[in-house]
Amino acid sequence: MTTALAGCSEIASNAPVVGESPTGSASVTEGERASYSEWLGRGTTQPSGLMNVSSIGGSALTGDAGDSGEENERIQDDALAMVLLEWGLQAGFVVSESTTVGLPDPTAEDTDVDRAHWINGTRVMEGEFDPSRIASAQEDAGRVEDDGDYTLYIDDEKTLAVSREAVLWTRELSPYISNTTGRAKAHIAAAASPESRYAAEHDAFADLQDALPNRGYSGVVFDPAGGVLEGESNTEYTQIEDTELESDVLGYTGSSTADESSLTASVAVRYPDADAVDDRETIESALGAEADERTIEIDGPVVIVEGEYVDL
Repeated sequence: MTTALAGCSEIASNAPVVGESPTGSASVTEGERASYSEWLGRGTTQPSGLMNVSSIGGSALTGDAGDSGEENERIQDDALAMVLLEWGLQAGFVVSESTTVGLPDPTAEDTDVDRAHWINGTRVMEGEFDPSRIASAQEDAGRVEDDGDYTLYIDDEKTLAVSREAVLWTRELSPYISNTTGRAKAHIAAAASPESRYAAEHDAFADLQDALPNRGYSGVVFDPAGGVLEGESNTEYTQIEDTELESDVLGYTGSSTADESSLTASVAVRYPDADAVDDRETIESALGAEADERTIEIDGPVVIVEGEYVDL
């Protein structure tokens, strides 16, 4: 899902910060409601309280350009650019499992998949589906019941919820899910009612879900207790956890799009309060240093950084 970025290029130096205002901030693309937000219900976090979501748009699923087999050090060294991989890999789990529940291949050109989401172990597909085709693959379900517009197929290993507009499934094997049917119903309730959504409980999360434009790849990591940047990532690539940003931030969200030779990536970071925000020099060093152009906006407890990477 991220192979369009393969290929080496020289590392850019001192990416210009454009659009600076007299206050030292800059203007980035206006945000919109994140596509995954309507699925985040109360009770859909990990047991630790963490909300971790990844999402891939349908055009990104079918538009993969192929892998040259080479690595791009300019991307791997940049925590802002690497949000593409962070969100793409997890959402890829949804794609790889989709045919096992009776869905057509979401990467095929003739499928009607709008987005795929990974939400703390729950897999969600949005688009246009044929419930009868999926039903024929659920002969071994222990029981079947209805929940609003959804038909639920429940067995010892998973709960599958099917409608014409969305299909979601939860598995007992997930370390993040203790009650597959309860989790599925929490997602369905959130999609039906804004009052049932996670953002209704957490204003700081609501700041993040509305901060960035929707692009091909997106996601969010949030914990109301803070500390989401504590520790280090376990990959060889530079991710946000590996930067010098204040470790006690409440959450961050990313949004990116890529083609064969360029990348646009944005990150919004939500601090506990405005006084906790890192100084501008630290932010510039941590996010987007490899970008050809970069904008930085500091708005109270929220920092938004957007980078444009060209000729990759």
